[in-house]
Amino acid sequence: MSFRQWSRGRKVLAVAAVTLVVNLVGVLVVVEWAFRERHGDMVSELARRRQDRFTEPGSTRFLIVGDSFSAGELSEARVGFGAYLSQALRQYGYHNDTEVISLAMAGSTSQWHYEQVASWIKETGQVPHYVFITTGANNNHSYVFQTHFLEHSCEADTAPTWLHLLYKVPRSWFWGLDQVAYLLGYASLDDPTKVAFRPLVKFWRDNKAFMSWINKLIGRWVSAMHDLGQARGFTTLVGSYVRTGFHQPVRVLTRARKIPLYDIESEALEDCMRGWGMFTSDGWHPNDKGNKYLARRLARWLV
Repeated sequence: MSFRQWSRGRKVLAVAAVTLVVNLVGVLVVVEWAFRERHGDMVSELARRRQDRFTEPGSTRFLIVGDSFSAGELSEARVGFGAYLSQALRQYGYHNDTEVISLAMAGSTSQWHYEQVASWIKETGQVPHYVFITTGANNNHSYVFQTHFLEHSCEADTAPTWLHLLYKVPRSWFWGLDQVAYLLGYASLDDPTKVAFRPLVKFWRDNKAFMSWINKLIGRWVSAMHDLGQARGFTTLVGSYVRTGFHQPVRVLTRARKIPLYDIESEALEDCMRGWGMFTSDGWHPNDKGNKYLARRLARWLV
């Protein structure tokens, strides 16, 4: 090979390398932009849900916060049980005027639930009489909580070295990998706050140390809500899901701090509601019929 030919080959390689780098940088820039846009959309949606205000002087005021179980986004009417609570209370003999505002949003974690209530009170200057919170089902998917476990838990060594390294990459890159997995059918969620890649979901679900820590974390955020209520003058009421399996830390906390707990976790109730046609097709979220039924149960408990 002549010197001229060798130089030409080096030029081709250099051009190819530069092209590759430029394309890679371009992809990373686009991923960063897309991640910021998606995350910004969720923050905007949370803010939009904080626009409602209480308007009736002398009414009994309920603020409901939670995830898709409370938000009712998969139901036919796209509203949760809170939308039917005032009517249900009247049916059970509570005839004072009641107002119910729901801040619930699908996919949100216990931390977001606390921050939603704190932000709503700060923005509105209003204080509800009761905050009703059902929380925790999304915590184990949370990128923030998983990262916190890897960085701060004394049992972080239960995760392999490669996983620690994976969680060191920029968040937008990690989300980009999730998006590729979603497009290829290896993830069932499209959420910038969550980790959706199925092998990782399975790893965290099977990691007993992480699940034990995440369950206790639910209790910590519920306790923070109770403290906020004591400081601002509202009563915190805690609800359970029909089915989960991680309510025990909440039961311990509510007993210790004397927080009212509306505990409906029950395989028997789940079987009945399924038999009565009260769930959506996923078998987890209540449909309109189920939300109306849950509103009546809650109203009876409240009265």
